[in-house]
Amino acid sequence: MAPARHRRQLAAILSIDMRQYSWFMSLDESSTHEITKSGLRRFEKLLKQHAGQIIGHAGDGMITKLNSAIDAVELAVGFQEHMQADPLPISEVGLARFRIGIHVADVISDGGRIHGTGVNIAKRLESLADPGGILVSRSVYDQVKDKNKYELEYLGPLHLKNISQSTTAYRLFSKKNGTMLRPTVREAANPLPVPTRKSIAVLPFKDVSPNQDQVYFCSSLSDEVTSNLARFHDLFVISYRSSSIFKGLDVPAESIGRDLGVEYILQGSVNKSGNRLRVVNQLIETKLGSHVWSERFDSDITNIFDIQDHVTQMLCVRLAVQVEGNELARNRTKETQDLEAYGLILNAQESLFAYTKQGNQAARSLCERAISRDPEYARAYAALSRTHIYDWRYLWSDSPSDSFDKALEAAKTAVRLDEGDARGYAELGFVHLWSKEIEVAVDLYRRALLLNPNSADIMAELADALGYAGRLEEAESLIKSAMRLNPYYPDWYLWYLADIYYGMRRFRDVISSIAKMRDRREGYRLLAAAHAMLGEEEQARLFAGQVLLRQPNFSVTRWVEIQPEADTVSSQLLAEGLLKAGLPA
Repeated sequence: MAPARHRRQLAAILSIDMRQYSWFMSLDESSTHEITKSGLRRFEKLLKQHAGQIIGHAGDGMITKLNSAIDAVELAVGFQEHMQADPLPISEVGLARFRIGIHVADVISDGGRIHGTGVNIAKRLESLADPGGILVSRSVYDQVKDKNKYELEYLGPLHLKNISQSTTAYRLFSKKNGTMLRPTVREAANPLPVPTRKSIAVLPFKDVSPNQDQVYFCSSLSDEVTSNLARFHDLFVISYRSSSIFKGLDVPAESIGRDLGVEYILQGSVNKSGNRLRVVNQLIETKLGSHVWSERFDSDITNIFDIQDHVTQMLCVRLAVQVEGNELARNRTKETQDLEAYGLILNAQESLFAYTKQGNQAARSLCERAISRDPEYARAYAALSRTHIYDWRYLWSDSPSDSFDKALEAAKTAVRLDEGDARGYAELGFVHLWSKEIEVAVDLYRRALLLNPNSADIMAELADALGYAGRLEEAESLIKSAMRLNPYYPDWYLWYLADIYYGMRRFRDVISSIAKMRDRREGYRLLAAAHAMLGEEEQARLFAGQVLLRQPNFSVTRWVEIQPEADTVSSQLLAEGLLKAGLPA
């Protein structure tokens, strides 16, 4: 008998699931189940509007088919914008955030279902997407690249699991969504130089557990090993924000070494079964791709912090970093031994990066829950402080002055509970900066950098404070050092750099720095002022209009007044540019 012939068709395949579904279920099954269903109902409603159909279900997601790449992208962007504008909180454990992957391919149609490699590619892309993000293949990119509504970030050819050929992929963003805090791939003018110190990047550990439900745990392990290594002055440690770009990607060690400008990378895997944990580490020299060291740890899950310490110590030995017998113990922060509290703070940081009022509220709830589990957890108070200062800065609370006081108190508590944690001092510095105690802020940031000399974010925050203090050349040098430690730095580094250039009256450099930002909207004020100071009136008026569209009640007097400038000359320079651009006094 001749084999049955199946109909083939070209289709846009969209795969969606909820980030950290298994972890949320372990904390609150009922709320997670209901909120996931609610989110997917929102998606299904939009799917019908785009004449799409469901071709496969999972507990936390689905596979769908649409008639075109444009339909699929519009659906994906519309859904993510809806979720950002009206987020769904899962009890007190965080926000429901979905990931989406899209691919266009020739597939087999069989009785209302479709099959083929194209379906698997969409699913693999979805698994690599950021929370609240969208990843698309080259076939989708070709259809939407000329649409002015979207920005696409090139990720290069990815080697996806069980897919024989590499797939060129792109992150897709709506121009409505801000990306100020997200790591960003930018085109490098020259290869990054390898530092004279021993240099290393810790890649996200792979989840090889039977259920592959330990993605969150793998990220936390990688992040903490990075933080431990970063405390040693003899090492040059790439920010985990940049290393995390390679999560789930099969990229040769030599390529990673070139992209990050490092001699070594640490990669590993986690296999969790019940309460038992197996962690495998490999230290690789990037120039030749040769293995320097590997080790396997079998342990109870409760000993995770001991594993982190041991990995750190072994790496220091292998990299010939001199470590006194008790130096690691002295440098180690007083981490919580409560793994749930630990996970809550990692998720709180993710909600903070949503940079919305709702995300900020969710982050605060997570911080408070972590503190209720471990009242001595310093890092939880540090994160809590940032939620309150955002409430004050962006007028998200009914009483901004109370929010400021709460931010100060939480940061002080973080420092009191753990004098060895750099983040607590940095958060206290942030509060003092915006209370216009600039020298106090600078001293606190310097103390934080002594504790963690490889923290790119703290380095950039110190550069910002130095800029406000009028030490502009030092600020410029420091923020460029932060960019080297964090090669895939977020937009706010460029925003700080542009602010420094404005104070130096390098107005053309202000414009070129903001031009490199993925989302330039926070830079419109500086663009308006810089063009005005250059006598480019038409451009200045254009950006002034954009400022007023975003901030209808904008006042030059108020904006200049809240800036923590150390002298009136800097304040007057900013006011002069904004007024020349036509913004209201």
